[in-house]
Amino acid sequence: MFTRLNVRVILADHLKTLRSHRTGKIRASEFFLFFVLPMFIALVAVYPLQVLLTENLVNLLITVFSIFAGLLFNLLILVFEIADKESDKAKSLILNRSSYEAKNSQDLLDTTQETLKDSRLVREILYETYINISFCKLISIFGIMTLLLHIVSTSSVLKLLNNPQSNLVVAFKSIDLTFKVLISFVSYYTFYVFLLTLLMVLKRIYKLLSKRFSDFQSDATY
Repeated sequence: MFTRLNVRVILADHLKTLRSHRTGKIRASEFFLFFVLPMFIALVAVYPLQVLLTENLVNLLITVFSIFAGLLFNLLILVFEIADKESDKAKSLILNRSSYEAKNSQDLLDTTQETLKDSRLVREILYETYINISFCKLISIFGIMTLLLHIVSTSSVLKLLNNPQSNLVVAFKSIDLTFKVLISFVSYYTFYVFLLTLLMVLKRIYKLLSKRFSDFQSDATY
């Protein structure tokens, strides 16, 4: 029933992008950087520093998540267009390789093989970038839902506090601070995971476009 809403595959594929290509295992250093370090930062923010969510901060975070969620759609389109061009390029190279083999042109074969190797690497990076962007969008949606929960819960608590006859006032007063700490921790953790993943996506896009511009410059020299 909920298979269409199952997003575990996005998380699983995202974790695979952190693996070492040599060992096939997730690098402990990268797992620490992208998942454990944000937890530590969020914990320090809400416990020793006691920096809890405020109305202005909630509105700011919702705005940030919403803006980047829209921009990431455009980034997905850009990645798809580059991947499509790389796929066409690889198909053309494979056809050319067949003709070079028939002509027994070893130099052209070697050049084509190197270009195919580069194209394969670019397509692999593009696929991992696509996964990272999808994970970023998932995190942004989760972050917005968490912040909206904070707004709704705060509004409900205020209504109860304004009704001193309610039997739930005492109970809500006792758990209100704990809930604020918890929701602040989750929101900060989500934001830092989102930020670090976004920086990784930026680095990947930069490398891909740098290679593209480098190819353009190389072609211009001929």
